Amino acid sequence: QHRSNFNPVVFLSGGWDSRAILAGIRKVAPKRNVEAYTTTYDGGNNKEQVFAAQVTNCLSVPHSIIELSDNYYQSLSEEALTESAFSTNMHIWMHDFLTKIPLSRNHVNFDGYAGDLIFRGMKQGIDDDQLSPDSDEFFRRFRVQIPSTVLSKPVYNTLEKLARKALADELAKYPTETRALNFLINNRGARAVGYSIAAQRKHIEVELPFMDNRLLQLTTEIDPAIRLSPSFYPDVLKKINAEVAVLPSTNSPEPEQIGWTEKPIIKHSKANLKFMLDEISGLAKDFGNAGGIVDWFTLDPAKTVNSKREQPFLRRHNQTLESVYLYTKWFRHHHNLLAPCNVLSDSFCGV
Repeated sequence: QHRSNFNPVVFLSGGWDSRAILAGIRKVAPKRNVEAYTTTYDGGNNKEQVFAAQVTNCLSVPHSIIELSDNYYQSLSEEALTESAFSTNMHIWMHDFLTKIPLSRNHVNFDGYAGDLIFRGMKQGIDDDQLSPDSDEFFRRFRVQIPSTVLSKPVYNTLEKLARKALADELAKYPTETRALNFLINNRGARAVGYSIAAQRKHIEVELPFMDNRLLQLTTEIDPAIRLSPSFYPDVLKKINAEVAVLPSTNSPEPEQIGWTEKPIIKHSKANLKFMLDEISGLAKDFGNAGGIVDWFTLDPAKTVNSKREQPFLRRHNQTLESVYLYTKWFRHHHNLLAPCNVLSDSFCGV
């Protein structure tokens, strides 16, 4: 309501959070013109587009589907990884998407960031508020990927311990009753989404309705046994719009996800895989073992991409290659800050 002089838009995914925002705008401001924009996220299917289209059809909202460029990963990954301080490779597609949407500073994107955190808890457990902020259980559950496939074991173990200590120190600033919620908002996945919001703000204005202080306070007062139950968020959606609440969603169980099809992953095309492999082998050529990057990816590049692998193993294989590529870019930017050490030794060399 306090954004009455701006044109609202929603970057609509196939999940619950953005549709809750869109349905909410329709409910509290039915006469406002609102538009929705969707892309694929290059996830290997068209779920986001199909499910988002069903929502906009239900709400009678203008909807534009933006296809990603075939060369987006090659042309934009360097910029995206640098701007995100190499913290994530999840939102490289965002740069291509933002350059293709016809929006200006007069538009405000109402982003669904943190809706899944406060209303679904992601992988939060009912008794998480009883855990210490540096509990191993937190870190085991929230690990997004296993960096030890790229880094040597001593280096990885030391980095993990440093990360735990830093996060524990940060969480110690918050009262016990909100510590679990703050952990959720500070985890690596949330930081990745935070980067995408920063990228958006270079093009348009962004509002984060789920981060409203009153809403956050309200959710912390709800019994976790209620708030984290599987039916809670769907019941909230039904209060906003009962028709939208029952539409298929990427958050729904698989049997309810109907109407979508598989599609090629652009960043895993032959051209993009060759691009990543060339970058990795170039680093190995310039820096030798490159801080531990000499593994089966660089020892025998001819065997790194085996198209005969079956899914989902081929996809996971290529995703690991993305992680090595990210590490390649990070190493080129920061190698001069690293202290020389023997990565094959059993001890970690301090920086």
